Amino acid sequence: MGFYYKLLTNRPHILILAVILFSGSCIIAGYTFNKLPDFSDPTIGFESRGTIIGEKLTAWKNLLSDNKLLVANPKELLLAAEIEKINNKQLQRRKNINQLKLNKIQNKYQLNQSQIKNDENFINIERRDRTKYVKNSSILTHDQNENVLGNEEKLHGQFKKKLVNKPDKIEGFFCDSPRFEYAHFVIKKRNQGKNSSLLNIEDFLAICDMEQRLTMVKGFDFICERKITSQKCCRAWSFPNYISLLAGKNNCFELNDTDIRMIKQLIVKCFPYYQSLKLNRNCAESKCQVPENCTTHNAVFNIFHFLSNFDLIKDSSAFLKETIIFLPIAKSSKALTFYENIDKSILNNGRVEIVGMDLGLKNILFDKYLVEDAFLIVGGALFVIICMWLYTSSLFITTMTIAAIFFSLGISYFLYTLVFKINFFPFMNVMAVVIIIGIGADDAFIFMKIWNTSLSDYTTHSQTKNLQVYLTLCKTLEHAGVSMFVTSFTTSAAFFASIISSITAIRCFGIFAGTLVLVNYFLMMTWLPAIVSIRGKTNLEFRLFKFKNIWRPTLKLIQCLENNIIKLVNMYSIFTIICLSIIGIYSSFVVLCKPQLQLPDTVDFKLFVKEHPFEMYDTKYKNRFWFERVHSVIIKSGILSNSNYKLPLRFVWGVLPFDSGNYLDPLSRDVWMK
Repeated sequence: MGFYYKLLTNRPHILILAVILFSGSCIIAGYTFNKLPDFSDPTIGFESRGTIIGEKLTAWKNLLSDNKLLVANPKELLLAAEIEKINNKQLQRRKNINQLKLNKIQNKYQLNQSQIKNDENFINIERRDRTKYVKNSSILTHDQNENVLGNEEKLHGQFKKKLVNKPDKIEGFFCDSPRFEYAHFVIKKRNQGKNSSLLNIEDFLAICDMEQRLTMVKGFDFICERKITSQKCCRAWSFPNYISLLAGKNNCFELNDTDIRMIKQLIVKCFPYYQSLKLNRNCAESKCQVPENCTTHNAVFNIFHFLSNFDLIKDSSAFLKETIIFLPIAKSSKALTFYENIDKSILNNGRVEIVGMDLGLKNILFDKYLVEDAFLIVGGALFVIICMWLYTSSLFITTMTIAAIFFSLGISYFLYTLVFKINFFPFMNVMAVVIIIGIGADDAFIFMKIWNTSLSDYTTHSQTKNLQVYLTLCKTLEHAGVSMFVTSFTTSAAFFASIISSITAIRCFGIFAGTLVLVNYFLMMTWLPAIVSIRGKTNLEFRLFKFKNIWRPTLKLIQCLENNIIKLVNMYSIFTIICLSIIGIYSSFVVLCKPQLQLPDTVDFKLFVKEHPFEMYDTKYKNRFWFERVHSVIIKSGILSNSNYKLPLRFVWGVLPFDSGNYLDPLSRDVWMK
C-alpha cells in the first residue's frame, strides 16, 4: 500500500485522469451499444420465473402461441366458426347499408343535377321560342312580354336554388354499440346508501348533465369518432341515452318518470334471458328465443352487459349501484390531452360523481409523471449537496463527490448491459440512484471526518506539505477504508442476495444495485483520496467565508445534539437497549402479525395512489361490470370460450414444461415440451 499512498501524494492527477478516461469510456460504450431504458410498461418483470406455477404458465403461453387456437371442447371450434361467420355477415351488412345510404345520397344529388340541367335547357328553349314568338307576333303587349320573361326568370331561380341545397341527412341514434376499446367512466351516486339506486329521474338527469360536461371538455371534438353523413361526434353510450332511444325521445333530458318505470319493467322481464345467455349481442339481427322488446336496438343487452353493475337485478327488483358512460373516444395516447383538460369540478355535479375511468392511459400517464417527478430526485440530490457543502466547507470536494456518484452510475450501467449481458432494465433499477446518493455522501462524510482529524495531528512547522498529506492519507485510508469497505460490502451482499428471488425485476435490481455499491466503493478509494490530496496540497477550494458565520448557530446546535445523544447512550445504556428492543419487537409484531404486510389482492399492477381514478377503476369498479369480467376470462386466459362467467380450469396432458428461457429477461420464453 506504500506505493499507492505515494502515488496519491505525488501523482494524484495521474489517478484522476485514469479514472476520468475509464469512466468516460464506460459511459460512452454503455449508451452507444445499448438502447436507453424503456419504461413504457413499468409492470414488465414483476412475475415469478423458475417456479412450478411459473414453468406451467410459460408452457401454457407457448402452447397458445404455437397452436394459435386451443379449446377445451372441440364443439367450441364450430361455435367459433359460427360466431365469426355471423360477425362477418354483420360487418358486411353494415358496409352494404352504409354504401346504400351513400349511393342513395349520391343518386339523389345526381338526379337533382340532371333534372336541373334538363329544366335549364327547357327554359332556354322555351325562352328562345317565346322571344321569337313575341317578335313575330303583334298580339302580345309590352307588359305581357315582361310578365312572360319575369315568370321564366322566377322558374329558373327556383331550379338554381334546388341545385344549391344539399341532400337530406340520414343518421342513426348511435354510431355503433359500446365496446371495450372505447374510453369509459364509472358514475356513482354521492353519499350512496346501502339500498339506494340510480334508477330514478333525478339521478338520470344528473347523469345526462355529467355526460354533457364530458363532451364539452376541450379536445373532445378533435379525437371523437364521427358519424359518416354529418361528421358530427357520435353520441355517448349511456343508460339514459338507451332509455331515450327506447322511448323515442331526442335526448335524455326529455325523460320522465313513465320512461323510468318502463325501463324497470323491461330489464326485470329480460334479465332471465340474459342470465341464461339466450339474450346476446346478435339478437337484434338474428333470431333468438327471447321476447321481441328485449332485442329492440340491442338496448337491453348493452344495458346489462356494458352500462350497469353485474348485480343489477336482485329479488326481481332493479338496483343500479354504478353505471358507465362510454364516450366515442378510442383508448389511446391521443386521449391524454383530453384527460388533462378534465377539471375536478366536472367529476362531481352535486348528485352523482365519476369515481373511476379507463382511457387506456395508465402506462402513458405513469411515464409522464415519472419525468415530472424527476425534480424530486434532483431536489434530494441538491439537499445532500448542500449538507455536504456545509459539512466539508468545500465546494470543490462536494462537486467531485457528486462527479464520483455520476461515474458510478455510468460504470455500473456498462457492466450491467455489456459485461453481464442483461438486456432488461426494469423501472425498479432507477431507485438505485437514490440509494447511491446516500451511500456516496455517507462515505464522503466518513472520509472527510477522519481526514480533518488526522490532518490536525500531523500539522507541524517542521514537516513539509507533501509529508503532511502522505501521513494524513495513510491514517485516513487505514481507518476510513475499513469502515467504507464493511458498509459497502455488506450493503452490496444484501442486494446480491436478491438474485435468488423468483421475480425478474427484483433479480435485476439486486444485480444493478449491488454492482453500483461496489463501483462506488472503488471510486471512493481512488477518486476521492486523489481529489482530497490535491486540495490538501494546493488549497484548491471555495470555503464558505461569508456563509459560515450565518450557519454557525445551526452547526453548534447540531454539535450539541450529537454530544447529548452520546452522553445519553453512555449514561443510560441499559435503558437505551430496553427502549430500542421494545420498539423493534413492536415493529415486528405490526409487520408480521397485526395488521401485517398484506399480499396483493388483485392481478392489476398499481402505479398510482389508491384514490386515483385509474386505480379506483382497476381495483374496485372494473369487476362490477359484465363486459370486463368476460374480457378477463377470455383475453387473459387466452382461451376461446363461450364464457359462462365461471373460473376456467384447464388440464393439459402430453406436455412436460421446462422453462429454458433467460430468467433475467421477461421476453425470453423458450420452453422444451416433451
